Formats: sequence, C-alpha cells, structure tokens
Amino acid sequence: MASKLQGIVTPLLTPFTADGENVDLGAYRALIDHVIAGGVHAIIANAATSEFSALDDKERMDLASTAVEHARGRVPILVGASSDATRGAVKWARHAKSIGADGLLLTPTYYGRPTMDAVVRHYAAVSDAVDTPIMLYNAPYAHQVLLTPADIIRIADRANIPWVKLTTGVIDHVTLLRAMTGERFAIFEGVDTLAFPSMALGAVGWVAGPSNMIPEHAVELWRLTCIVQDMKAARALNERIDPIQRMATTPAIYYAWIKEVCRLRGLALGSARNPGDPVNAEQVKLAMKMADALGLVGKSGGTVKVA
Repeated sequence: MASKLQGIVTPLLTPFTADGENVDLGAYRALIDHVIAGGVHAIIANAATSEFSALDDKERMDLASTAVEHARGRVPILVGASSDATRGAVKWARHAKSIGADGLLLTPTYYGRPTMDAVVRHYAAVSDAVDTPIMLYNAPYAHQVLLTPADIIRIADRANIPWVKLTTGVIDHVTLLRAMTGERFAIFEGVDTLAFPSMALGAVGWVAGPSNMIPEHAVELWRLTCIVQDMKAARALNERIDPIQRMATTPAIYYAWIKEVCRLRGLALGSARNPGDPVNAEQVKLAMKMADALGLVGKSGGTVKVA
C-alpha cells in the first residue's frame, strides 16, 4: 500500500491534556479518524509537527503503536525515527518495524553540523538495521546542513529511500532532483506555502502540517494540481487557504494555531507542550474568522465541501 505513496501525508499533531503533562491517546485516535475522513493518503506519527522532540520514549512508543493499530488497513502509516544519534534512530526504526509501520521518516542527526560522510553513515546504519523504507527528511533548519540533490542521490545509493521530503525552501530542487533521477524518488513538499508550486513542478504530494486542520482542502489542492492539472482552479484554492495556513508558519505558534483551528472543528487537542506558546486572544479571534470563512466551524473531517 505504501510503495506508490503520493498525495497528502499528514504529520499528526500530538494531543495533550489541558496541562500539557500527558498525551491524550483518545484525542489522537479522533484526530486520525478526522484526517482519514478528510481524504488524506497517509499519516506520520512522531514527526516534527508531532512535537516529537518534546516527547519521552514511552510517549513516542505509545503514539506510534496507537497510530499503526488505529489506521492499519485504511492508509499507510509512517513513523518518525529521527534522533540526535544514530543508535537512537536505529532504536526507533526497529520499534517502528516491530509494530508494523509502513515506512520511516528520518532526518540526519540534529543540533550538530554533520559531515556528508556522517549523514551517509547515519542513513546506511538505519537501512541496514531494518528493511522498512525511509522518507528522507531534508530539513536544514533542524539538522544544520542542506542536502543537495547530489547528496540525496549519494545517501540513497546506500539506503532504502523511495521518498524524499523537501523542507528547504529551495524550490528548484524539485526540478533538479527530477532532472537527475527521473522517477526514482517520490518527492513531497514540506514547506506548506510552497506546496502548490512544488506540486506543479513535479512533486507527487505534500507532507502537510495544515492537513490536520484542513485535510479536505489539502487533498483538493493536490487533486487539482497533480491529477486534474487544472492550474487555474488550483491557484484559486491555494490563494483561498493561504491565510489560514500562513498563520501556521509563524514559528512561535505553529502547533498551537493548528490545534486551535482543530478545536473549532470539534477536536480537543490541547495546546503546544511547554515551552511552546499558546495562541493569544487576538489569534483566537482570527482563527475563528478564518475557519468560519472556510466553513470549518463545528464540522469534522470529511464533512466540509471544498468549492
């Protein structure tokens, strides 16, 4: 089911209790139902949007297991295996395989600035440890090094990487990677405001944080761009959803903004885990205004018609 992955991949938010101290697995299952009903094509547990770096080991394991158990047979499930050391990434990859995940999401090690030799060794070690396919996550904001298309090819020559997520802002890498490799990789955009142009250039999908709050709109944008190839309609939809998703690009409130819009749709996901900022009173009003304009308020996934 995952081998020909394309479309909208939702990096799942992590719901917390009101005090932020505990993960709410019941709300997590409801979120999974919401995005699947909204039409998304795959989900990821323990992604960056999941606040994975703020989770302890048990929470990561519980979230991954719950996602696989709850979504199995409905959509492919990837599990984040990123760690600040290769041994940690191998541990998370083995756990993901043991629970039946369809794929892994993996960055290079973060905090330090790894050499390219180190990055290759990192991916090779994970791929040697498990046969689960890997989505290479190119996110220089996190791992301090921008992987070029040539770097990605070098890594993939040593690891099982059918999918590449580009969260770089360097949009011409979509064209360059396709020019250098043809259809070798399924390319996914990770910068939300670049999803439409990247898919127009040949990305097969979007790893879409906003698809937690607007799954129907994300799926329709993909359909119009990649399947129907109606660029006029796709551009109009992109402009329509841009304000609500652009607010999510505000780094301080990324998690809290998406969770607030989800709350307006009936999902109680809490806020970001401390020290993440909550939305303020003005942002709450703005979320209501924007959600109302898209017909989202009080409507769960799959119940909103995208004009």
